[in-house]
Amino acid sequence: MSNEPAYLREQAARCRRLAKGVLDREGAARLIDLADYYERQADELAVQTPTQNPAGQVPAPGGPQPA
Repeated sequence: MSNEPAYLREQAARCRRLAKGVLDREGAARLIDLADYYERQADELAVQTPTQNPAGQVPAPGGPQPA
């Protein structure tokens, strides 16, 4: 499992799509809960992990971007 926020958001979207097709209310609710969990994890990860260059340093605003 990837820890990238984008991946987690894709999983959340997938759970929501699946929930729309599930006839069982309990099953649909579990998928929605899982989607919410993925979104929270993505939000937390996005805040905790600043964009870093390969050397592990956060680039200065307006500075050169790593290739």
